[in-house]
Amino acid sequence: GDFVNWLEAHARGLEVTISDPESWVLQIQGPTSLRVLEAACDGRGPDPFPYFAVAEARLGGQDVLVSRTGWSGELGFEIYTQPGTDGPALWDHVLEAGREHGLEVQSLESLGIRRIEAGILDNGTDMDPALTPFAAGLGAFVDLGKPAFAGRDALAAADRRPLLYGISGRSTPVAGTQARLGGSVVGRVTTGAWSPFLERGIGYIRLQEPGDWL
Repeated sequence: GDFVNWLEAHARGLEVTISDPESWVLQIQGPTSLRVLEAACDGRGPDPFPYFAVAEARLGGQDVLVSRTGWSGELGFEIYTQPGTDGPALWDHVLEAGREHGLEVQSLESLGIRRIEAGILDNGTDMDPALTPFAAGLGAFVDLGKPAFAGRDALAAADRRPLLYGISGRSTPVAGTQARLGGSVVGRVTTGAWSPFLERGIGYIRLQEPGDWL
């Protein structure tokens, strides 16, 4: 995806080759997820294994990478395959290992609900290359005090006001729905879902212009 553009920007002037590792990812998320990992590993699982850690592991006789990351805001990890990984065999092994820990197969839809509840933004859905970190409400993660980095000059001159906001209400926001003010379109819903936890509709809205919207 867009990560390739970031790699290419940082590769300028360096003797590096950028290639696709042809890796696929499987997410296991939830309160018992690390028990599933321990059960699925041949031998002991990664230890220590703090958040954002990446480790090599062997699951069902196959070497993979595992990371303490996810797209749900829950405790969890992700499995990244290697070239030549037998995907169906890995899938069956993980499901069997997780059975006693309540592991169930769920669609991306369930993860989508949870990621909105957790305030996680989706690249390509809520954000795109036309949106700066400031516009996405992520300005706190921009350190303009650092020395030169890709895009620094553009960010230093960028508008600091956000264009992306979380919304909630009695009904479920529908992606693509236009937001209007005084008969004029001022933005659109990027994603929406019904939150079982909050018992409300939740989602994100992206506005066309910055302003005093709160």
